[in-house]
Order: sequence, then structure tokens, then C-alpha cells
Amino acid sequence: MTDYQAEDYLETRASNEGITYDDLMSMTPTSVSDDPVEAATFWQTRDYSHIMPVSTHPHLADDPSNAMPEDASTNRSRGAEPMTELEQLIASIDNEIVAANIDLSDVSPLITDPDVTYTPFVLF
Repeated sequence: MTDYQAEDYLETRASNEGITYDDLMSMTPTSVSDDPVEAATFWQTRDYSHIMPVSTHPHLADDPSNAMPEDASTNRSRGAEPMTELEQLIASIDNEIVAANIDLSDVSPLITDPDVTYTPFVLF
């Protein structure tokens, strides 16, 4: 994926959620938000999860402060229930882990010694 394709994906993703590109990027972990390809890769693995369900709080549907990235299966299994503070904390931690793994996935520029092999540290 090129930077242009990644930015196009992120623009479309934000628009589909009724928010701006800047809103989407503000909820993207900083470890990947500086690289469009990494940010797009992150969002391809996440649902845009509403904290208060749209079914019971339709006025918050396009409010970025009512949403956060979250694992798709976790978001979908909760259904129309509000996210608890614990669920928000778990999602935040999970987002940081996923983003860190994406950010660390291309370490080739960091390896200058051809005799050194790198094995990424995966937390999950």
C-alpha cells in the first residue's frame, strides 16, 4: 500500500463514520499516526466502536468523543450495550499493543549489522 492509498483509505474510513480525517487520526495511537501506511494498517484491524450505542444515543453517532478503536469481535459481542470504563481501558491498552506491533514490524532500517537477526517481540 502506498502513502496515497493509505491516506485515501483513512479519509474514506473517517467519512464513513461521519467524522473528519483529523478526528480519526486523533484517536489513532501515536506510534502509528505519523505514518499513513501504519495508521491504515491499524484501522484495518479495528472497529470504530461507539462508547454509548448509536441505537440508544443516535445524537452521538457522529461525535468522535463517543468512539474509539476496538477489536472487532469484542465490539460486536457487546452489541448495543454501553462500553464500561474497564472495557475502554482494555481497548486502549489493546490498541497500543496492536499499534506497537505494527510500528515495529519493519525494523530493517534499524539493522545495520548483517550478522544480527531480529525477532520482533509480540505481546499477544
